[in-house]
Order: sequence, then C-alpha cells, then structure tokens
Amino acid sequence: MYDLREYGIGMPRTHVVLQEHDERWIPAADAVVRFLSNASNGTLKCLHIGSTAIPGIVAKPILDFIGIVTTLDEAEQLRPTLETLGGLWRGEYGIPGRRFVVFPSADAEMSLVHLHIFDQDCREIARHVAFRDHLLANRQDALLYDTVKRQIAEFHSADRDAYTGLKDPFISSVLGKIRDLHG
Repeated sequence: MYDLREYGIGMPRTHVVLQEHDERWIPAADAVVRFLSNASNGTLKCLHIGSTAIPGIVAKPILDFIGIVTTLDEAEQLRPTLETLGGLWRGEYGIPGRRFVVFPSADAEMSLVHLHIFDQDCREIARHVAFRDHLLANRQDALLYDTVKRQIAEFHSADRDAYTGLKDPFISSVLGKIRDLHG
C-alpha cells in the first residue's frame, strides 16, 4: 500500500481526530479500490464506506472499505497478499464473519485504511452500504451525523472504542428509518 498522507489520509493510532471533508479523499479511495482489486487479481471487490465517502461531513481521515469475496476462505487465501502490502490482519476483531485488515503508514504512526472483508452473502455489507447511501441522499441526516460525531469526539477523543460505540445509537436510528422506508 502506498502512503496516502499526501491525500490528507492518516490518523494517529492513539486517538480520534476529525477533519473537515477533503475533496482528495474520494479519488484516493478510488485508487485504493483499483490497487486492491489488482493485487487480488480481481478476487476482492471493494466499496468505499464510512464518513470519508460522504462529502460535507467531518471524518476520521481513514479510508474505510467493505471488501467482498465469494467465501471467507477466499479472504483467508488473500491474507498473505494483504500482509505483503503492509496490512495488519486482525481476524474477526469483534464482528463474526468479518476479516479486518488495517493498513498503517510505513512508520506505523498513522492508520490509513481499514478493510472490512465479508463473504458476498453477509448482511453487514447491505447495512454499511445502506447507511452510506442514505447519508449521501439525505443531507439533513448527514449533517446530524456530523454533529453527533463532533460531540462524541469532544469528550472521547482519547478512546477510539468509546467513540465508535457511542455512534451506534445514531446509526441504528438511521438504519431503522431505512427499514421503515424500504421494508
């Protein structure tokens, strides 16, 4: 994986930092998608998710991707390739059915990319994509999410797990709204 800091990507591994959306993030994500597809000989299909995919809201400057494989065995077979590229394999890392890979900067000071790999039938894929797509289409909810993230980071910037967990009620409410609208 190449150094993405020139694209405004990179957050210290020790605490939460939020940045205003940077127009360079989308093209950087597109480049990473192509890079990972080529490195996996097309086995891994990647989708840019997370707040860096939502223009106009703050984000941790880390590119998040859903990686889709036919089976988790394929993900396991990709492990040596992803590790050769600098990925740190974390296994399920608290989410059954996921294979989580973190790509740090070369000096290991910054987190650059989070890759969440699931098999193509996993419901987590639809959940992440629905949340992203909803925020892209619903500016009011995107701005509310921006506010929620800022408030949480103000009090929990030193605890990345707390920051992530405290966003769950908002995310769940949006996913509930999506279910109500689309069944």
